[in-house]
Amino acid sequence: MSCSIFFLVINSRAIASDDICAYSSLPQAVERLLVTKYPDWNAWKLPDESPYLEKWTKEHSKNCPGIASGYFESRTQLSHAILLVPKDPEKLGYRLVVLSKWKASGQDTYRERILWEDDSELARKVVYGYIYTVPPGTYWDFDKTRNVQIGMEGFVYRLIVGRQTILFYWHQDKYADITIGE
Repeated sequence: MSCSIFFLVINSRAIASDDICAYSSLPQAVERLLVTKYPDWNAWKLPDESPYLEKWTKEHSKNCPGIASGYFESRTQLSHAILLVPKDPEKLGYRLVVLSKWKASGQDTYRERILWEDDSELARKVVYGYIYTVPPGTYWDFDKTRNVQIGMEGFVYRLIVGRQTILFYWHQDKYADITIGE
């Protein structure tokens, strides 16, 4: 009996996460933090009419364009970068946050880092893009004058408006970024 109840709980969670941009696709502690701290926000999705949706779906079909998960800060604990936008399309703003597991008072919890945020009119243009995880390796800036070697995964924020690609990576206990080539 307990096995079938357990199965039902897993099954209902799977149904709830059919939307790959739903918070329920993330660990429960991350979901709780986002629902509590950002009740009026959602993970970014490319609009259905976006000319970039087909390309995104082809290259990243199992991922949400507003969520990137990876071993950004540690080789053993996943971190989650989330590009948040207001649920109300009339409101301006975005938040690029990273949630990372850490121990506090003997309990597993998540630390929030806000990397970028804006509530101005410019935010409508800046948010139009997507984020995704990239592997460790060498990355060059857009004009090939500087490079960074990252030993763990990073994530990219690809801004469609302005055609910028920004790599975020963990460096000396904080996030650093570099504008890389397209």
